[in-house]
Amino acid sequence: MHLACETIRSGSNKTRCALVGGTNLILDPDDPCGLNALGFLSPDSRCYAFDSRANGYARGDGICMLVLKHIDDAIRDGDPIRAVIRATGLNQDGKTAGIVLPLQDAQVELIRSTYELAGVDPADTQYIELHGTGTKAGDPTEMGAVARTIANGRRSSLYCGSVKTQIGHTEAVAGIAGILKCTLALEHAIIPPHLNFAKANQRLQLDSWNIILPTSPVPWPDSEIRRCSVNNFGFGGANAHAILEDAYNYLRLRGITPSSHYLQDSPSTQDTDTTSEPQITIKPTNAEVSGRQPRVFVLSAPEQEAISRQCHAHASCLKKQGFESSGVLQDIAYTLFERRSIFQWRHAI
Repeated sequence: MHLACETIRSGSNKTRCALVGGTNLILDPDDPCGLNALGFLSPDSRCYAFDSRANGYARGDGICMLVLKHIDDAIRDGDPIRAVIRATGLNQDGKTAGIVLPLQDAQVELIRSTYELAGVDPADTQYIELHGTGTKAGDPTEMGAVARTIANGRRSSLYCGSVKTQIGHTEAVAGIAGILKCTLALEHAIIPPHLNFAKANQRLQLDSWNIILPTSPVPWPDSEIRRCSVNNFGFGGANAHAILEDAYNYLRLRGITPSSHYLQDSPSTQDTDTTSEPQITIKPTNAEVSGRQPRVFVLSAPEQEAISRQCHAHASCLKKQGFESSGVLQDIAYTLFERRSIFQWRHAI
């Protein structure tokens, strides 16, 4: 994801859009045997990230895909914008006491440099999605890096969590899984619970660091914009960090009101019911759907020539009756897609 963001930002090779994804399917019994021999896997098949019971991680299946696009292009093309990536960073531990042992100083340096690149204050970040594998070496190292950077000297508490407590360690997909979790949290203005947590690892000074691991859903703290970080690292020494913001407030603060795509309306944290799944309405940013909004008109017929006749018939009807009202095109698109029979020959406009 970092390389894709860098390529899009730099404009090299005229790249304006990228697909970033990962796949992890547990189909071969040999891999778990090797990981277990190295002491990576939890005998309980649970990920107790940052908990005193942490004894390794549980593996998880996962397939994730992101579509990355320059925000100017996304607004112009009327794309749904789920979140805004402010900055990404990547570095390497270098020499450590062992290949599987993370280096806190490298993570600290990466977090600081990524925030400098984004030009934002880490004190304004309300949540960080941590790698949190539930290993004895990784958990204290990572949380210590957060305490020295994002949590350092802040007045408000910093919420932390790890998606691995919910779906396991998806390994090659772990970073993207964290991005997806944060995207949904930003949209719904709810910080998800950090599961399998009862008592903090004795090496973690959560109270003095002003860090909270929520065990139940928490309304997102009131702020001008919702911002979070995603921290990730690999056992070979690679470290990655990303800073995300919610799309609704990012565009609102810049006076951008795109008329051709949908955005998550900003929910009120005071009205959010965290005891059940939040009911949040997705609606256009403007009160009325713009006539310029992209739509798909689906045509279907039992023979190829009939498709052409349908095109001419619809075009002639629209020319005669006009389509200045945005509702006309919306109704036609809906009827063609939802109410017409589907035949062998199909065409989409």
